[in-house]
Amino acid sequence: MATDGGPGRVAGWALVVAGFTYATWVLGLWLNPGVDARSGYVSSYAATDQPHRAVFVFGDCATGVLVVLAVLLVALARSGVWNALATVGWLGLGLFGAGTVADSVLTLQCTPYTDATCALLERSGHVSLGHQLHAVTSSLAVTGACVSLLAMALAWRRRWIWALAVLELLAVAASLAAMLAGDWMGAAQRVQVGVLSAWLVALGAVVLAARPLPAATVPGEHPLRDGLHVVDEGSGDPTVMLVGGLGEAWFDWDAVAGLLGTRVVRFDRPGLGLSQPAPGPVALLDEADRIAEVCPGRVVVVAHSLGGFFAEAFARRYPERVVGLVLVDPSCEPSVTRRARWWSLLLRPAPPVTSLLAAGLAPALGPWARGRAVRSQTAAGVATGSPEQVRAVFGSARVLGTAVKELLSYRDVAADLLALRATTAFPPVPVVVLTALGDVADPAEAAAWRDGHAALAALLGGRQEVLADARHMLQVDQPELVVAAVREVS
Repeated sequence: MATDGGPGRVAGWALVVAGFTYATWVLGLWLNPGVDARSGYVSSYAATDQPHRAVFVFGDCATGVLVVLAVLLVALARSGVWNALATVGWLGLGLFGAGTVADSVLTLQCTPYTDATCALLERSGHVSLGHQLHAVTSSLAVTGACVSLLAMALAWRRRWIWALAVLELLAVAASLAAMLAGDWMGAAQRVQVGVLSAWLVALGAVVLAARPLPAATVPGEHPLRDGLHVVDEGSGDPTVMLVGGLGEAWFDWDAVAGLLGTRVVRFDRPGLGLSQPAPGPVALLDEADRIAEVCPGRVVVVAHSLGGFFAEAFARRYPERVVGLVLVDPSCEPSVTRRARWWSLLLRPAPPVTSLLAAGLAPALGPWARGRAVRSQTAAGVATGSPEQVRAVFGSARVLGTAVKELLSYRDVAADLLALRATTAFPPVPVVVLTALGDVADPAEAAAWRDGHAALAALLGGRQEVLADARHMLQVDQPELVVAAVREVS
């Protein structure tokens, strides 16, 4: 196992501490001696009718929170691909943590194995909802712990993990048997939670001892410029700047770049591809300025989808820098207003929250989802990028969070472009708008898309080319048509 420095160390210590907080039941032998250690549930120490219950509620809650935090941090500290079994193991551990937090909230009302009245109330259904649901949350926690142990044992093939996994399964089986027999339930369960405490401490030690994750080498990767991944290749005039759409990466332009035969510059916006993230929402003028900074001098700008907004803004703000403009199935919003400020503020936490929630799933599901999305937007059903590139980029929760940020910023970006149009003229340069209709099934939607692009071409003083069979990722479907448009405006 390998982790990225700081987050991995915090995760390791969180797991170690969780192992000790999960063992607070040991204090119950002295604080709550009325609970029978042989027959009473461990969770009986936190029952609402027990003294010092706050100690044990805190122990469970702290354990669950620390475990969930550790899982998220380990996921974020991984910059490569997770082994599928290890991913299942960490997700199982996350389920254990969530179930343990729920256990601390949905506590028992009384102790059924040591209190006959409580047992009668339980059998007749006259106990609190929390008491009734406690069995569900405990079962989820135990299931997650067992899945974690078994998956990690299979993934890492360490004998001591196998030993803990076997011991835990035997303890769970013994607990179920004791539950049916009506005796020795407490003893079996204490072995069960004791094994889990040892597992958390041992796993934390493994994370702390993990070697630093080496810097990943990705085919086509170039050095970062102030945190921005810029690919500057070839020579000749004019220079062509390629601007991607929502969530896209530099390699989505490979087919076009290979046919141009001139200097080609492409880059990943902050948080996308291999670029480092930037704080705050996506802003139209910031992205227009970024294009200007990445490639000084006069350029032909080729932009896809959402990138069309940024390319047009660049042309309006830097008219002397633009040779021509090619908009590849661009986003088009003839009438839109900005969101209310309170709504934008409310949505601002969504991208980082998405990154955290997706941390464990992105390495396994991100590349798969990306492949399906690209294939659905290309007539040939092909994917872009090598498997290594796709895993490095779309296996990252950072990229998913940034894509969500771009999506949530879309309306404001479109509205800001309308405002810019009202105040800043478009330069007299050649423009081609390429319209793809192959993936617009509804005739009314296809007509609206075609007409919107026609109006855009007229507004910019350019021409429109309609491609009835091409799909949205036209630069992948028919790169030669994009190249022909570039030569037309050069």
